[in-house]
Order: sequence, then structure tokens, then C-alpha cells
Amino acid sequence: MRFLGKTFFGGLVTIVPITLTLYLLWWLGSAAELGLGRLLALWLPERFYVPGMGLFLGFVLVLVVGLVMRAWFMRKLLAWAEALVHGIPLLGTIYGSLKDLMAFVGGRKDLGVRAVTVSVGDSNLRLLGLLTRESAAHVTADERDRDFVAVYVPMSYALGGFMVLVPKESVSSLPMSAEDTLRVALTAGLSADDADSRTASGSRR
Repeated sequence: MRFLGKTFFGGLVTIVPITLTLYLLWWLGSAAELGLGRLLALWLPERFYVPGMGLFLGFVLVLVVGLVMRAWFMRKLLAWAEALVHGIPLLGTIYGSLKDLMAFVGGRKDLGVRAVTVSVGDSNLRLLGLLTRESAAHVTADERDRDFVAVYVPMSYALGGFMVLVPKESVSSLPMSAEDTLRVALTAGLSADDADSRTASGSRR
């Protein structure tokens, strides 16, 4: 029974991540096909519509938007539109939070997010996190916090975490990317070997 339990759990560990990843891709593709497919059906005769055209149109639209947003005047136009959205209660908060989350997950370099450890008290306990603000005064609007930094500490195996304000001397930088830090923290260190291999290959280059 012990052998069967370990074997079953090993298969479960292999199947669940693959299944969830494929389901997410299927859900995104189905949503694009359903929404944009209906839009195409309004303009194209039924005999010309081929299943998958909605998904292809979604890919093309995202690519076109990405190309258009490389233009300076389009970025200015978007900034003006975002300023209007931010002025709307609740809607501005939701939009701003989602945009910041996408930029954070996407690993944008201009955000200044970097991997750190935070020392707790006089003990040797350290927390793995991401430094998000070099000065906590930008977060609290209190000049007394200018010598503190803001650090996001993710929780293992959970979609959540804590933002803590700590003295600058309590923080030490790590030679890891934000993506690797999140992966290691969320998996309780089980993916540390992958991060080590990427760090080693990067240093050789």
C-alpha cells in the first residue's frame, strides 16, 4: 500500500501541473474563439468561417496592439486615457492594480524590483522577498519612513503574501531574478535547483 501510495502521488504530481497548464491555455483559447469568432461570424458568410479563426484573430490583435504601443504618440494617448480611468473611483483602483500586477509578473526592468532577504530581529532568521520600493516614504507619504524600504514577502503554496516596511540595513540583495525568487518562494524552495542552474549558466555567459 505504501508503494502504491507513493507511485500514485508521483503520478499526481506529474499530471496536475500539466493538466492545469493545458486547461488554462484551453480556456484562454476558447474565450478568444467564442468572443472573436462571433464577431467574425457577423461579417463573414458562414461558409467562409473556419473554426480557429477567432483564436488566430485574437493572437493578431494582441500582436498589433503591442506593435502600435511602440509608437511614442500612442503611449502618450494611452497615458492620457489611463489618467481619466484613474480618476474614476473603484474602476481606477481595479485597473491600476491589474496593470501593476501584469508588469510585476512580466518582470519589467523599469520597476526596479529585485530579490532580497530580510533579517528579522537579532536572530539568524531571514525572509525571502522582493524589494519593491527603495524608500517606504513613497508608500506611506510619511518622511519618517524615508530610511525604510518596502519588501513583498510571498507565502509558499499560496496566492498571497505580505508587504513589510523594514530598515534598509535589514535588507540584503540576492543574485536572482524576480521570477526565480517568486518561484523559489512559492514552492518552498523545491525549485531552488532550477534557479541555481540558471544562475550558473548566466554567470558562464
